[in-house]
Amino acid sequence: GLAVWGKQGNRAEFTLGVEVEAGLKGPNDTCAYFEEYEQRKNNGDQTEDRLAAGTTYESFFSEDHGWYLRTELETDAIDGIDLRSTSAAGFSHRLINREQQTLVTRSGVGYRYTAYDSDQASEAAPALDLGLTHTYRFKHGIDMENKFTFVPSFEDFSNYRLVHDTGLDMPLGTDSHFMLRIGVKNEYVSQPAAAEKLDTPYYSRLIYSWD
Repeated sequence: GLAVWGKQGNRAEFTLGVEVEAGLKGPNDTCAYFEEYEQRKNNGDQTEDRLAAGTTYESFFSEDHGWYLRTELETDAIDGIDLRSTSAAGFSHRLINREQQTLVTRSGVGYRYTAYDSDQASEAAPALDLGLTHTYRFKHGIDMENKFTFVPSFEDFSNYRLVHDTGLDMPLGTDSHFMLRIGVKNEYVSQPAAAEKLDTPYYSRLIYSWD
């Protein structure tokens, strides 16, 4: 996905967004990778400067039970984050596994590290890793995907990160491998380095599928 937007005149604004997402799905396992970059300026002031990447592998050894590994890295100059790293592993459980609809929960343990670009001390602690993924296929090949992750610290459960992402995929033309995804993402950090606890970006992406 690529987004470029600019304006000159009473205000000088520029936005650049790049998103890469890839997935490989087999009968009993899935491997996924994502990368996001966003740069935004308003009248010469930097208002967004973020880079994030991550990968997840999930495998099911029975009809309902499996395991997963995931890791994410992020840097965000506006939020004062020099590096945030989250790595986790645990068990997956299929509550619904039909062609039209799936529902998978995850529960595991991980390690969360956050280094700030200010005088604030770095944070490093083990954490719980809880997640839920729901997919639903409507008529005419329209798919909906909902993802939730909740990562609280073992040492302080009031210190947590909650991420929700909902996207709707619509095919472009008949028998086309291209799809348009429209979605919204909410990211809530209970103890942020910046002033705001909640970030809510809206997005659209062009997707190509080899399935």
